[in-house]
Amino acid sequence: ARDLFTRGNWRTRADALAAAEMAYLSGISLAVLPDEGRTRLIAATGAAKAAGAFVAVDPNFRPYLWTRETARKWIARAYGAATLALTSADEEEALFPGAGGKLPWGPIHGRGCSEVAMKAGASSVIVATPERVSEIPTAHVGAVVDTTGAGDAFNAAYLAARLKGLDPEDAARRGCALGARVVTRRGAIIPRAAMADLVEEFADACS
Repeated sequence: ARDLFTRGNWRTRADALAAAEMAYLSGISLAVLPDEGRTRLIAATGAAKAAGAFVAVDPNFRPYLWTRETARKWIARAYGAATLALTSADEEEALFPGAGGKLPWGPIHGRGCSEVAMKAGASSVIVATPERVSEIPTAHVGAVVDTTGAGDAFNAAYLAARLKGLDPEDAARRGCALGARVVTRRGAIIPRAAMADLVEEFADACS
């Protein structure tokens, strides 16, 4: 993983990413790369964005992988190459002090993103675009068994919805619903049958 954009066929990988319809970048990926790889990865996502792709960045800040200062620098650059920031109030406050309030639009917009979905604690997600800021309540479907994968599930449903042309608010509602379903089961990947109703509703909305 550390060598993806520095050795071997890194140019082929970068070109494929730059030609993508949608790209999703996690801060964990940036954290494990050397600076040269980070530069090339962000350049490829920036090229994809410039070509009309939908590019999403989740800071996924993990202090044990890199320093706060280093993370702040590279996450800010990644936001500049992105369309969407998938973040949380806690992460924004940790990386960019003063940016973790309920209205995330200003600080992230200043770095280039045109859309923000920010988890504001356990109760809601703030969705911000140039036109409006909305607060979407989180879903509650049962006892929490294991929170592993909840954030990834939210991101997956949100991105799938946006890829199919649904609006950011609807995407956030679907992200909350899938995340809430995942935490009622053990493990990050739940059986398809456990989310069959959500899949069916999504298919109907996209038809």
